[in-house]
Amino acid sequence: MSGKDTAETVGQGRLLAVQKPTCEEYLAQHSAELCLPASKSYELNLNLIQKAISDGPFLRGLGTRLLLLRNEYSAVRPNLLFGHKIPDLDLLLKPFGSAMEKVYRHNVVFNKAFPAQPKEGWIDGTNLYSRLNDIIRGTIVCKYLDGPPFVCGKLKTYGDELGIACRFYPMNTERGYHSWHFYASHNVEFFDDKGGVQMKPVELEIQITTQLADVMTTLTHELYKGERVLPKGQGDDTWKWSPDSPRFRSTYTGHTLHLVESIILALKNEVVAAQAEGKEPKK
Repeated sequence: MSGKDTAETVGQGRLLAVQKPTCEEYLAQHSAELCLPASKSYELNLNLIQKAISDGPFLRGLGTRLLLLRNEYSAVRPNLLFGHKIPDLDLLLKPFGSAMEKVYRHNVVFNKAFPAQPKEGWIDGTNLYSRLNDIIRGTIVCKYLDGPPFVCGKLKTYGDELGIACRFYPMNTERGYHSWHFYASHNVEFFDDKGGVQMKPVELEIQITTQLADVMTTLTHELYKGERVLPKGQGDDTWKWSPDSPRFRSTYTGHTLHLVESIILALKNEVVAAQAEGKEPKK
């Protein structure tokens, strides 16, 4: 494969074939035009963003709030939410190369209007840190399937109390990835491409998942990194009939684990209800 593909667009009443560039070609041709930052400038701003969010009220009080959530989730057995230890939110910063690949995916791979701009507009140097919603992120692992939506709702209440704009939604993909993504917006000062200082909203992403899903995500993430930056064309589903391939096994294992977790959750709820009533669960 050449690494290129075609997209169709309407022009002058007929369909025209548009050649989509590879990631390397696109960045080489358009980085200056889009005013994308150099790696050193990007890393400097990333450090400013990390400090501002780490020192902000949301993260400063997060551990205390998570501790309270344990009893709200289950007064009978508080350790059912996270286990015996409150999770530490280890923050990860998006590497420069990964950020540029995400710019490419938004502007080109997922852009059905290419070479025209997508509906949401280009990601460029003026909005990069605001538009990349996972530029700084962490993970919270819950024990059971009902944990992630519960934690998201409670963290939204926490953000509202602090006056911080928050949002969340479930993230489910064909590849067997199942998680909830929570975002807390912070106003952060950083340098623009002209050396001036500007303040813009930057989102902290918290992926809230389960133990089994976290194991699968950690294991299979590397399988899809290269695939994500290929120009999109006709989908190739032949892997769905290749049971010996890693993609087949990881995808369907992910979906199967999601089903298994629902069964485990039902058992957990039955045991907790029986304990609350001072009875043994039904045999």
